[in-house]
Amino acid sequence: MSNTRIAKWDNLKFLLMLTVVMGHTVDFYTDESMVLGWLNFFIYIFHMPAFMFVSGLFMKNTVNNKKYDRMFSYLILGFATKLFKFIANCIVGRKLKIEYFNEDSIAWYAFAVFMFALVTVYLRRFNRTYVFVLAVILGVMVGYDKSVDTYLSLARIFTFYPFFFAGYCLEGEKIIEKTDRIWVRAVSAVFVVTVAVLTYLNFHKIDWLIKIFKGKYPYNKLPDYDDFGGLFRLGHYIVAFAFVFALIALMPKAKTFISTIGSRTLPIYALHTSVITLLRGFGMDSLLIGLFGVNYVYAIPVAAVLILLVTSLKPFAIMIDKIINPPLSAERVDKQ
Repeated sequence: MSNTRIAKWDNLKFLLMLTVVMGHTVDFYTDESMVLGWLNFFIYIFHMPAFMFVSGLFMKNTVNNKKYDRMFSYLILGFATKLFKFIANCIVGRKLKIEYFNEDSIAWYAFAVFMFALVTVYLRRFNRTYVFVLAVILGVMVGYDKSVDTYLSLARIFTFYPFFFAGYCLEGEKIIEKTDRIWVRAVSAVFVVTVAVLTYLNFHKIDWLIKIFKGKYPYNKLPDYDDFGGLFRLGHYIVAFAFVFALIALMPKAKTFISTIGSRTLPIYALHTSVITLLRGFGMDSLLIGLFGVNYVYAIPVAAVLILLVTSLKPFAIMIDKIINPPLSAERVDKQ
C-alpha cells in the first residue's frame, strides 16, 4: 500500500471505529432497550472482522519488511490501553485489578494484531490459499475446545485471523477497483439493509448468536446449539466477509472531516473505554435520566458519538503516538 492516504479507507476506518465505540457504549443498556440490544448485535456481525481485514491490508509493508518495531508498537498499545482502564477504575473508586494474560476487554485487538503480524511473517512463504483455508478450519474448530477462551486472547486470535490474512493477501487498489461499480454498490446496499431488517425482526430468536460473533466463547456456551457451533461460525465467516466488501463498496471516496477522524483510530481505540468508565462512574446515567426521563437510553448513541469525537482530538493522537513509538536508543540511531 502507498503511504499516501486514501480517503475511502479513512472513511471506512471512521465507520468501524464508530461502531466499536457505539458497541462498547450501548453494551451496558441492551437489557433496557430492544433497539440498543439489536444495534449491539448488528454491529458485532461485521465490525471486528472488517477491522481485522483493514489491519491486515495496512500491515503488508510491516510484515513483508519484518518491521518488528512497528509490530511491537501494538503490544505497547495493548498494555497502554489496559493501563488507561486501570487508572479510570482507580479514579471512579472501583476495585483495582489487572490481568496481563487473561484478556476480556478491548486490549485483545492490539495483542491479536501483534501476534497476527508475527505469525504472518512466517506463513507468507506458503501458498496463500492453503494458509487461508487452514486458518478458517482452525477458526471453526477452536470453538469445540472448552479450554481456549480469553487466556492470551487465544480464542479471538484463532477466530479472527482469517480476516487479517485475507486483508494481507489482497491489494487495496484492486479491491476499490472491483467494488467501485454501480451494480456492486446497489447489491451491497440491498445486502446490508436486508441483514439489518431480518436481524431486527428476528432479534429475540437469534440474539444468542452474538456469542459466535464475539469470537471469545467456546461453543458449549451456546444454548442448545453447541454441536452446531462450527456451522454457525462458518456461516458468520461468509456473512462477515460479504459485509467487508459491501462496506468498502458503499464508502464514499471524498475526503471530509470523518476522514481525519478515521486517520486517528488508535487514540480512539486506546482511550474510549476508559472515558466510558469515567462517565458512568461520575453519574452519566443520572444526568441523562434527569434530562430525558425514561427515554434516556436513546441518548446513549449520541454519547458514543461525542466520546468518539473527543478521543479523536489531535493532542490525544500525539500522546498515543509517543507512547507506542518510543524513541530509539542512541546506539540504534547511529546504526541507521
